[in-house]
Amino acid sequence: MKLLVADDSRLDRALFGRLLVAEGFDVLTAANGEEALDLYQKVAIDIAILDWMMPPTGGLTLCQEMREIERNRGTFCYIIMVTAKDEAEDEVRAFESGVNDFISKPFDHDVFTARVRAGRKVVSERMALVSAVEQAKVK
Repeated sequence: MKLLVADDSRLDRALFGRLLVAEGFDVLTAANGEEALDLYQKVAIDIAILDWMMPPTGGLTLCQEMREIERNRGTFCYIIMVTAKDEAEDEVRAFESGVNDFISKPFDHDVFTARVRAGRKVVSERMALVSAVEQAKVK
């Protein structure tokens, strides 16, 4: 499964990458929203980890742009927003922008990987459902 990490912090990209490669993901990284969107348009990404605050295009805007691409392509990406923001209204804004999960920094590594595994399960189940529907159309 392909996973995109978009974060302006080189240290955080390296940390996420190490954790996620250990989970068996093919990890791609982007240092900002523009790089992430460019990758997303070129590569089928299954899960995305987005930092909220990435100049010049932040995670909320990036999430909205990714969801628009999905609507046009008929695809799906499980999006997890990771941020130092921890207020309830921040979580609400993130979910309203289209994220599937929200993790505040600092976070526990085991909890982070468990949430990514949950995202992988959602994506896998969705892929199986789409495949079943396509097979039913053929019959």
